[in-house]
Amino acid sequence: MAIRSGLAAQLGIALETTFGSRAVPDHFYEVVSESMKLNRSRTSAKGLRPSKLLDRSQRFRTTRRDATGDFVLEAQSNNFGLLFYLALGTKASIADGVGFKRTYTLGDLFSRSFTLQIGTPDTSGTVQVREYTGCKVEQWDLSTAIDQVLSFKVTVDAVDETVNQTLATASYPAVTFNEVYYVDEILMTIGGNAIKVSDFTLTGKNNLKVDRNVIGSQLKLEQLRHAYTNLTGTLTAIFTDLTLYNLFVNDTTAAASAQIIITATGQKNYDTAKPNKIVITLPSVRYDGETPNVTGPDVIDMKLPFTVLDDDINTPITIDYYTADSAD
Repeated sequence: MAIRSGLAAQLGIALETTFGSRAVPDHFYEVVSESMKLNRSRTSAKGLRPSKLLDRSQRFRTTRRDATGDFVLEAQSNNFGLLFYLALGTKASIADGVGFKRTYTLGDLFSRSFTLQIGTPDTSGTVQVREYTGCKVEQWDLSTAIDQVLSFKVTVDAVDETVNQTLATASYPAVTFNEVYYVDEILMTIGGNAIKVSDFTLTGKNNLKVDRNVIGSQLKLEQLRHAYTNLTGTLTAIFTDLTLYNLFVNDTTAAASAQIIITATGQKNYDTAKPNKIVITLPSVRYDGETPNVTGPDVIDMKLPFTVLDDDINTPITIDYYTADSAD
């Protein structure tokens, strides 16, 4: 018997070999929350019968089904590379001491599908299984704020939901190296200069075509990119002078002045003087406002929404993941 509440919940994923074909979950995460749900499109026949005033139970059918939703995790120093790979699409790895520097960049998401399994405890002490196949990352959000942990939200589009699979046995990275990243371990620079911020969010929207349905099947085909990726974000900075505001005013996008680097450095080392670390580099950024306004006697902050661009020179986004993990 399991604990009869969310305390017994679990979440696991696995990269699929064939799109939409179940893979046994082999990566497990400490889930904060999730909102996955089954969607059904039901079609009713329109033929009339005398004296019938309601749709008839014999004349409707589910003609399309899929699943959508999201899950929220806290970014951790181990086992997290697979999520970055599924979100961005391209990966590379080099040795770094006894650990590795794993690098993730934007690429094609074709064949980057996964199976998602969620264990949902009921009040009888049974953990009920909801499993989603043909999952793709439609959007991801990396964020933190004062008194928070670095958070990673994954918005999922899936082909189907089933409830008859066996609950996978969850296993988690050893505590020897594994940790999460607290807000006081995060540094942000713009144009190479450290800035004082109270929160930030970075959002990647992959713009997948999620309605590839065909006659003869309730299930859709693999979701494919059909528009530019949108990389946007916002941060709240202390208004110390006009430097950041002038990036907006002057349409500055060059890496030397506008580049954002976000570095989360952990407390544990996977090798001598080599700490767990996540480094996100955004070389070309367009700042979209806003003007800092006086709204009363309080200290003035400045919202700084931004859009990540491709400058034809640098990789638009790079996530470097320094870890003991030898594989995603």
